[in-house]
Amino acid sequence: MAETNIGSFQTQWDSLSAAPRKFDSETENRPFLVDLVGTTDSDDDGDDGHDESFHSSGDPNPKWNRLDHEGVEGDGQTDLGGIRSSNTDGVDVIHHFLHKLRADNHLPYCDAEKVFSSFCSKAVRKDGCVGFIDDRNIDRLQCGKFDRQLAVDEFCEALQENRWSGECEGTKTTSPAMKDEKIGSLCAHRRLILVENPNGQAVKALLSTASKRESAIITDWMYKYVNFEPSIGFQQRVEFWKDFVLNFHMPCFVYRSELSEQQEKELLAHPLRQCFRLPCPPVSGQAHAPSSKEYLCEVQISISVFGVDTEKWAAYAFEDTYHRESSIEGYPDDDSGVLRVRLDPVAGGSLSLEDPIPGPIDYFLQVVQDRLKSLAAKWDYAVRVITALFKKTKPQYLPAICADNGSHRGKRHVKSLDQWITHMGAITTELLAKVEDIAAAGETFRDFRLALGAFVSAAALKKFSLSLNST
Repeated sequence: MAETNIGSFQTQWDSLSAAPRKFDSETENRPFLVDLVGTTDSDDDGDDGHDESFHSSGDPNPKWNRLDHEGVEGDGQTDLGGIRSSNTDGVDVIHHFLHKLRADNHLPYCDAEKVFSSFCSKAVRKDGCVGFIDDRNIDRLQCGKFDRQLAVDEFCEALQENRWSGECEGTKTTSPAMKDEKIGSLCAHRRLILVENPNGQAVKALLSTASKRESAIITDWMYKYVNFEPSIGFQQRVEFWKDFVLNFHMPCFVYRSELSEQQEKELLAHPLRQCFRLPCPPVSGQAHAPSSKEYLCEVQISISVFGVDTEKWAAYAFEDTYHRESSIEGYPDDDSGVLRVRLDPVAGGSLSLEDPIPGPIDYFLQVVQDRLKSLAAKWDYAVRVITALFKKTKPQYLPAICADNGSHRGKRHVKSLDQWITHMGAITTELLAKVEDIAAAGETFRDFRLALGAFVSAAALKKFSLSLNST
């Protein structure tokens, strides 16, 4: 696991955040990419050959954050495999965004450009639903248009809409007739975004609509997700409790007795993660072991909660769901009672979207605590499956080897068992390495608990710590 460099992140965090200030809705709603466009000097590197695409074509309102999904092809110059938009005044969002952050020493990881470029060139998928967005104001009234899965074009359009304002006029109204009239897209106090099996288009949409303050946070969060990296962290600007970020990245191996044809298709379309086929133990008297349909699938959930203050904050989540049903579709509502209640897919269905909006730290701890319980159960089951396979093989196969000692069949037994042990050993090594990374991430988080203690009750923090320790 790449070590979390708290000092480095804090340095670039401070450089991208202004001093404690009044909420500036224009700045918070302005995509950082708009500021980057036209600022690249032709002599920066001298070998990019992209300067002409970094400048406005004269349009007073260029759609720099617009995605064109038609006719997207690989770009030989930037090697981004279909990330450049095909519209004439488009911009290579990922290349330009990360290139400029690197030039200004705001890129927290030196290989971020390479990592994102490689990911986006592989994970290109244009069809299907990609995400969920839900905007709420402090009085629980929905500001956004969507609380369901969004297709690519809907997702991009929703991200481009302004959502924050200093004052939310009309938020005190309770009349349904007045709700749509008085509560617009600028009234959000909380924004929830979940992207399942993110691809290059989703990454491009998020980067192209991120504000200056959000840009480093989102880049750091995406980097850890792409790298299958565990991390639990907390940063804040000390003055007046402004500009905070909480991160939770947890990888896991999920056992599947088999993958459907559709799931295998999803896996091929999303090559970021691996699926390890578990080999069947060799059977005495058979030349070849039977074919296995059992898998251990790499999956990760990455959540970042960040904001300007404790009233205006957002929770962004990436989740791998290629191996199972969608979280968004799996937690649409709870119809067990008279009222249908929309459930929060970022929280894995454990919270209601209609509940009063909690503080960001309380929300983060509750979501992570519930996610840890689910992930711990998946880890435990995967380990038990591996253990059972070893226990099943030993008593069945060793007597056969001893009985046929020195014979051709005995040598074949030894060779088959050796191949099986080698295969299982490689899988077990992957699991153990990731467990060590998770343990290290947990130890790092214990240092952050001292800072969290100033803002969270001791009981809530203790409850969360117990969940972390048990995992």
